Amino acid sequence: MQFILRGVAVIVEKDGVRYMHSRTRRIVKGFVYEGEDVWRLEGKKRIYVRSQRKGKLIAIEGHEEEFESYVSQKKLPPDEICQLVPTDPKYHPLKNKIKGKAPAAPGGAAAAVAHAVQDFRTPHLVQYPLWAVLMVIFMASVSGVLMAVQIAHYWAANRPKLEKIFGPEFPRRNISHDTIRRILMNLDASEEGKYLRHLFRTLLNLCFGMWRSRLLALDGQACRSSKNEKGCPHYTLSIVDCDLRITCDQVQVGEKTNEIPQGIEVLEWLDLNGSTVCGDAMHCQRNLVDAIIMKGGNYCLSLKSGAYGKIYESAQILADVVINDDLSEKPQHRIPFLKEETYDDGHGRVEKRAYYALPGSHLEGAEHWTGLHTGTLFVVDTEKTYKATKATGRQARTETNRRFFISSFPFFDNPYVIKQGIRAIRQRWGIESTHWEIDVQMRQDLVQMSNVMYIRAQRMLSRIGLGVISHMQMNFEKIYGTNRTCPSVESMMIYARDPEHLIKVFEELKDAGDLDDLLKAES
Repeated sequence: MQFILRGVAVIVEKDGVRYMHSRTRRIVKGFVYEGEDVWRLEGKKRIYVRSQRKGKLIAIEGHEEEFESYVSQKKLPPDEICQLVPTDPKYHPLKNKIKGKAPAAPGGAAAAVAHAVQDFRTPHLVQYPLWAVLMVIFMASVSGVLMAVQIAHYWAANRPKLEKIFGPEFPRRNISHDTIRRILMNLDASEEGKYLRHLFRTLLNLCFGMWRSRLLALDGQACRSSKNEKGCPHYTLSIVDCDLRITCDQVQVGEKTNEIPQGIEVLEWLDLNGSTVCGDAMHCQRNLVDAIIMKGGNYCLSLKSGAYGKIYESAQILADVVINDDLSEKPQHRIPFLKEETYDDGHGRVEKRAYYALPGSHLEGAEHWTGLHTGTLFVVDTEKTYKATKATGRQARTETNRRFFISSFPFFDNPYVIKQGIRAIRQRWGIESTHWEIDVQMRQDLVQMSNVMYIRAQRMLSRIGLGVISHMQMNFEKIYGTNRTCPSVESMMIYARDPEHLIKVFEELKDAGDLDDLLKAES
């Protein structure tokens, strides 16, 4: 970078204070910019006030080679061979949104979203089109490349293929990791990452469609290598579709709060009609239950001691009475219930589970929980028998426990209530599998970060990548069925390292929604 002061300075006096305005020209990364520096004069002292960029210098037609020769030698070109392109004073990055449908481009729905993202940068300073940077970021995330330095290396290693895919509009130079990091952080800069969440939801909804009759699970996830000032890991609360293994939304958990108040926020933009929301005992909160029912969904939440009122103690008493059949001598007082048993043998243990469905109206305080008065209490008795092993010398042992779940599934006139409960209780653990794949196979636990905005962006990329990989696995199962073993997440990440293979996957994700409708719904 070279700095030269040219021309005669103009001295202006205002309110008894003298200011000197001087023209400046700078060469920054192969571009020539013209501006103005303002200094305040106090006797013989000159105090810097501000700088203002006027625009960018470009070559006059017919003098392109001479202009490039000056710039390559880090010399300022003379006025005879260049002209000034002024900066638009009316430009405002947050108001320049691209409206309407995005132009057709390789990449299907992902390319449509990348073209529709508002560019927050000053137009005459842009060297890399935002849609191109976002497309490379999306493609890199599928192959497990999540950090800015890694994405820059991915760009450099695959630039010939990327130029072939995206055509002449793709930049013919490598990008720096600072540029990628700055773009990701600026996407998250508005209102605690709300625009980043909007981008995340729009991309996933457009690629995979608006889901219905789904099973959603709430749970927090810690980024173990990223610590805050107090040395505690940063937490993210996610809601995951346990059937598709796709993260529907996520929100950062602040240092002075926890997952409980964030539960309502993460459900804010989701359509819960026909959906079931599951959660552990931390999310067994009345305000969260009210929000789920208000949005047209059902809930199935784990119940433990310490819950509101005496509902846990009431569930224990009700389970003892019904399961032990203490009212058998008085049939007119017998409480109706449903029962189903399952048997699993694997991983060195035998698990027997007995599921009981009881009417929630018999619980003390059920009227204070929306949907529970007509809902269902599920009781799960588990007996685990661990087998003896000679290699480790472990002795055979048996463990038993009892768990309770409250739900809004109607108990009466619902022949499938026990099936609904078993599905919700068992498959809600799919969120733990999703978090393990992100932590271990996509190596999020190895990422060391401290900036909260960058952390949110990196976690968004990991979930986008895992969502595309889940789509690839589902397509594999549709083609080959159960005749061939479905490739693991790591195998799909290796396959996705080739941009020419991956762009074909992105092309398939283009008919699941309408971009204009999604942008209107999110605004």
